[in-house]
Amino acid sequence: MREENIPTAKYKTFIDIALAKKYLKKQNFPIVIKSDGLAFGKGVIIAQTHQEAEKTLEDILVKKIFGKSGDQVVIEEFLEGTEISIHALSDGKHVSLFPASQDHKAIYEGNKGPNTGGMGTIAPLPEITNAQLEEIKEKIVIPTIKGMMKKGLPFIGCLFPGLMITKTGIKVIEFNSRFGDPEIESYMRLLETDLFDILNACVDGTLDKQNITWSNKSACTIALASATYPEGSHKGDVIKGLEKVKDKDVVIFHFATKMENGKLVTNGGRVLAITATGKIWMKHSIRHTLLSVKTVFTLRECNTERT
Repeated sequence: MREENIPTAKYKTFIDIALAKKYLKKQNFPIVIKSDGLAFGKGVIIAQTHQEAEKTLEDILVKKIFGKSGDQVVIEEFLEGTEISIHALSDGKHVSLFPASQDHKAIYEGNKGPNTGGMGTIAPLPEITNAQLEEIKEKIVIPTIKGMMKKGLPFIGCLFPGLMITKTGIKVIEFNSRFGDPEIESYMRLLETDLFDILNACVDGTLDKQNITWSNKSACTIALASATYPEGSHKGDVIKGLEKVKDKDVVIFHFATKMENGKLVTNGGRVLAITATGKIWMKHSIRHTLLSVKTVFTLRECNTERT
């Protein structure tokens, strides 16, 4: 990002906890601390205070709560604004952007509690204009693809930058080289072109010749999680209610389920992704998605029911 002048937060990386703590003393709070590796979407902690930040460093660098993914940490400026997910498919030279989407990371209502792998998404985002999408493409996505090409590492596949729209402009929070989850469930309800054909065009280097069309509807996804998530996962709880889903606008994707003694049970943290599509309209910049989810899903014997 520095080489290609891609806008992002100021940051510094550390493997030594003493140096990391020394750096913290000169920073403003809240501040973001990240494990420098894969952590199942849970490796980002927003520390509100200096004490919380030091404890997070201890957890990652000393207690190794993320294993080897926590051998190094990134201490990063906290960006305030609206967070959005952008997905772009690339054949190494050309790019095609998906509609903007938004993920809800915190486990509880009101954006409270620890971060998760994602509790739900909406797509598209009506408040994101075509001009903003073009800016994202020209200032972030294309420079990234060109930068990879310069290094002799052409990027072929799905580029997924998480962005923050701040008062000083659009900035990158992170990059992923995969589809977002649960963003992808919403996208699959809106994509009208066969995904196989698009991915083939990425491999063949002909993405610029592939016509990609999207539904003019809106999609919403809500994750149903097992008890104790995100700290852990409670397996074996019976899932009830799926047979009640009759509405053609509702589709359920299975995150972590299995059949046990003829019953569908939980088999991980996030269990189901319940999606719905509907018409969308705007009034005074407020989103309104008309959904037809009427069924209540329950996890029998769970300590907590979360939707």
